[in-house]
Parts: sequence; structure tokens; C-alpha cells
Amino acid sequence: MPLTAKSEDLLAVCLQDLADGYRQISDRIGALVEASQSLQLRTALSAVESGAAVRLRRLKALDYSLHGAENLWMAGIVADACRDTRTIATGHLLDIALIGAVRKALAAEEVSTETALVVADRLSKRDVVDALRRNAEQLSSEDSRLQRLLVERTAV
Repeated sequence: MPLTAKSEDLLAVCLQDLADGYRQISDRIGALVEASQSLQLRTALSAVESGAAVRLRRLKALDYSLHGAENLWMAGIVADACRDTRTIATGHLLDIALIGAVRKALAAEEVSTETALVVADRLSKRDVVDALRRNAEQLSSEDSRLQRLLVERTAV
């Protein structure tokens, strides 16, 4: 793996990391949707799944190669969530665990987005900044929805 030594290269790495995280969410969250018995949670998780696909499309519209190393943090979070579907009884306990797992994934995405935003802003990459800000807004909305569901599910 070559050494990243320029800000432009770091931005490319940040975008590749985000893109791989979006792919992992899009590809693997369907198992979490199927595991939940709550229609509200299934709907919210489906929104996260489609939201990740939208965020990936926004990045693909930029002039960057989005193929890089695997996003190991996201891979671990998604793997843990999939394990929860096999080790926690179906019902409100599993729903709570799934909400927590997906919110961890969104938090990882949020931190990665903030990093990329700062780098893009310093490089005056307006198109990248605009795309990342839109992604951050969408992310915040998805996380807020899951946070509300968490409060509802823990009240059971």
C-alpha cells in the first residue's frame, strides 16, 4: 500500500473508506431488516439501507476512484449486528441490539464524513463538500429516527 503524503490523496482515501462503508451497509443490512419483527424498525432499517445507496451514488458522481481498502471498522460493526440476529432472541431485545448496532455504523460514518469534509474544505473542493454535507444531513435524520425507536423499544 503506497504512503499517503498529500492532502488530495488523504481525501481520496477518506472517500474510498466512506464508499466501502456505504457498500457494506447496502449489501448486508437486509439480514437485519428480516430479523426484526417490528414494522417501524424494519422501515427505519430499510431507510438506512436505501440511504447508504443514495450516499454512495453521491460519491460516485464525484471525480474520484472509490475502490480502496476494506473499511474494517464498518465490517466489524456489520458482522457484530449479523451475529446478534443469531444470538439474541427475536423481539424487543433483538430490536434494541439492532438499533444499537446500526447506530454504531452511522456514528462511524458520521466521523468519517466529518474528516472528509474538513479535508475537502481545506482543499476548496466545493463539489465534495456539498455532497458530504448532504450525506451528513441524511445520516443525521436516519440516526434520529433510530434513536426515537430505541426509546420506544426500551419502554416495552
